[in-house]
This record gives sequence, C-alpha cells and structure tokens, in this order.
Amino acid sequence: MRYILLIFILFFSGCNQSDTTHNKVGVFGVKENGEQFLSYITNSKQKEKELKQTLDVKKMEINAKIEVEKIKAQKAVQVAKIKSTTSKDIAKTDSNTKIATTKLDVEALKEKSKMMLYAAAAFALVLIIGIIVLYLNFKKNRELKEKLHEREMEQREREREEKRLHKMLDLISDGKIPKELEKEVLINMTKSNRKLLE
Repeated sequence: MRYILLIFILFFSGCNQSDTTHNKVGVFGVKENGEQFLSYITNSKQKEKELKQTLDVKKMEINAKIEVEKIKAQKAVQVAKIKSTTSKDIAKTDSNTKIATTKLDVEALKEKSKMMLYAAAAFALVLIIGIIVLYLNFKKNRELKEKLHEREMEQREREREEKRLHKMLDLISDGKIPKELEKEVLINMTKSNRKLLE
C-alpha cells in the first residue's frame, strides 16, 4: 500500500508542472533535482507515518467504541435478564400469595360454615328440647288440671251427697218419711256413705 500511495503522489505532483519551465521532468513527473526529490520522499514517508498513526488511532477509537457498545449491550442484556427474572419472581410470588390467601379464605369460609352449621344444630336442639319441655309441662299441667277438676267434681259430688244425706236424716228425724221407707233410705244412705268414703 505504501508503494501505491507513493506512486500516486509522485504522479500527481508531476502533473502540476507547466511546459514553459526549463526544469527537466523525468518519467514519473518528478523533477530530476535530487534534493527536492529526497525532501518529497521524506515528506511523503512522514505523511504516510502520520496517516498510518491516525488510522491506527481511529481504529483503536473505533475498536474501543465497539467494545464499549458491546459492554453496554451485554449490560443491557444482563439488566433485562435480571429485570425479567425479578418480574417473573415477583409475579410468581404474587400468584403464590394470591393462591395462599385464596386457600385461607376458602378454609375460613369452610370453618365459618361449620360454625354456622354447629350453631344452627345447637339452636335446633335447644328449640326441640324447649318444645319437648313445654309439651311435657303443658301435658303435666293439663293432667294436674284434670285431676284437680276431677277432685273438685268429686268434692262437689260428696258435698251434694252429704247435703242430700243430711236432708234425708233431717226428714227421717222429723218423721216426714214413712216408717217402711226409712229402712230402705237408711240402707241407701249407708251405701252412698261408703262410696263417699272410698
């Protein structure tokens, strides 16, 4: 590449010369004056070195930029992976938390349903026992009332029978009943008296 560049430089530098000059020009358009030629070659070598150094610096800058961009891209990929992993973990944790809370809610509802069922059963049992106690109490009260009523009726019957017996005795003692009937009345009175005593 150096030689090609040198040839182009020599060729184009000779084209700038005019025909009216008295200097002799060689095959490649370079003056045959040795000093100028040497200075031209050293200048071109120096320019070539500077150009090569500039190119090397540019290549290094470009390579450095490429490396920086690669590193940035790798960092971006790593950050994206971390964010993705983190968001996946967060989503997984959220879903696990929601599942756990849902399970707890379901269990709480089951427990609440059981408690309500137990409370309803206890209430029904107490209600049934209360109804049975009221029924038995009512039945007992009714039986007691019937017994009292029977006793009352018996008492009234006795009182009537006693009044009747007293009237009969009064009638017999007053002599208002004939003597033949007195015996029958006394037998009936003793039978009635026995019934009252039983």
